[in-house]
Amino acid sequence: MRLKKVCGRCLNRFIFLRLLKIYKKINKFCDVISYFSTRDWQFTNKNVQDLWQKLDEDDRKLFDFNISELDWDKYFYTYVRGIRLYLLKDDTSTIPQAIARYKRYVARFRHCKQQIRGKNAVCKHFPFTSNLLLVTSRYLLQRMPSYC
Repeated sequence: MRLKKVCGRCLNRFIFLRLLKIYKKINKFCDVISYFSTRDWQFTNKNVQDLWQKLDEDDRKLFDFNISELDWDKYFYTYVRGIRLYLLKDDTSTIPQAIARYKRYVARFRHCKQQIRGKNAVCKHFPFTSNLLLVTSRYLLQRMPSYC
């Protein structure tokens, strides 16, 4: 029983040190993007909409740039595959291995998330960053599996 406690403490210490490094990077990133995330930005596409309205039917078929008809799921699926293939130079034959690796990461992350929720030292000393990590992870876990 005593060995389990010692191993548990070592594991918690190891997880704490690894997460501390990640938290420092997250905080630095938050400082970097704070200018863009704390201001109100408004973009319009009125000129594009006006141009679309002025096109006749033949030109609309030839220059199809109507965003309202875009299939976003198909777009992001193709986008992520294109990044893998052309930007990262990753062959498509490695996708099953990547999915298996992704599932392992998700399992490890869920374990770490349970540790964070378990009121351990990370939550006590870094409440803001642990909540930020939980929100970020929830967002990624909900959206990434369908595009990998």
